[in-house]
Amino acid sequence: MFDRFSDEAKGAMNFAHQAALSAKDAALTDMHILIGSCRTRGSLASRVLLACGQDPVEVCARAEAHAAQHSESWNERGEQLPFTLLAKRVLELTMAEADSLGHRALGTHHLLLGVVRSGGPASELLASGGLKLLDARNAALHVHGEATPPVEPRPRRPNEPQ
Repeated sequence: MFDRFSDEAKGAMNFAHQAALSAKDAALTDMHILIGSCRTRGSLASRVLLACGQDPVEVCARAEAHAAQHSESWNERGEQLPFTLLAKRVLELTMAEADSLGHRALGTHHLLLGVVRSGGPASELLASGGLKLLDARNAALHVHGEATPPVEPRPRRPNEPQ
């Protein structure tokens, strides 16, 4: 499953796993994926957050605080943690976002888009800071090096010609 992940995204998933282990969580959640995505300074996800007016360091700190407050009890499974259903959904949405943008490799910006689309607690944390999916997509295209990011069409006024 992780064969399409860029080295940066694989590193983010490693950070996510380490965040879950550090919190002694029973499973890897969407919040851990968000933490992993924005923890690496200069990552594409961090650049998307900056382009959308959010400080990646602050987002990561808020996500870590949330994860600590909502930690599930350690279940002695060892080092390999399972993914929650929501975290699995984030990974599915990550692949869907990369595919819809025509990107073969999955980067941290795709992980971020998957989190935003998921509607889970990590998505709500980002939305509370004002992050919107379309803005994040446009910024992801821009930081990925696409020529001009698409913009949402402005609604036509009733008397405006087509």
